[in-house]
Amino acid sequence: VVTQLALAIADLAVQMVEWKDAVGDLISRLAQDGRSVAMLLETLTVLPEEIDSPHFRLGSNRRKEVTEEMRRAGAVVLSLLSTCYETFQGQMAITVKILRCFASWMYLEAFPLDSLLGNSLMLVPFQQLALADADCQVQEAAADCICSTLYICENSPNYMALAQFLQPKVYSLFPCYEQSVAEEDTDRAINFCRIFTEMAESF
Repeated sequence: VVTQLALAIADLAVQMVEWKDAVGDLISRLAQDGRSVAMLLETLTVLPEEIDSPHFRLGSNRRKEVTEEMRRAGAVVLSLLSTCYETFQGQMAITVKILRCFASWMYLEAFPLDSLLGNSLMLVPFQQLALADADCQVQEAAADCICSTLYICENSPNYMALAQFLQPKVYSLFPCYEQSVAEEDTDRAINFCRIFTEMAESF
């Protein structure tokens, strides 16, 4: 139900030309109530994905307009995600939603580079993957975050500083990968393989 409602709101935001600053409106209305945070994160996660949704055909002008609006809101979304992680630390369901939202907005290249590199949230996916007993959904979402960040480095020289930040962090995961293989933890090993493959393709 939450996902369907989030999709409906996201579709409305993408298609409704009159709704300016949809992201800002959603955050101002839902971020203040802890009971609404899961709904807010779910909506913000699907919003970038709906820009290219095959379910409806956006004109190129509208697609460009929505993308630019969302990129302008990137710093606010990054700040929200950081605050949510600090506030709900230890709550696995919320952590998964935060990481999935982070990955979704990263693919859109919406986060300002200077804000990104100085944000502690950049370390969270690596920290979660280093924990052998971390929740499998959290680790999968963490791997998605790292893969999406590596992906945007592939074709843009603007992200050289980000690539330099990521490379040693990814290398630091190799002992964790070896541990997952030794313990026959297939799901965890697959997450590491996805990251190593994405870095090889991107760099």
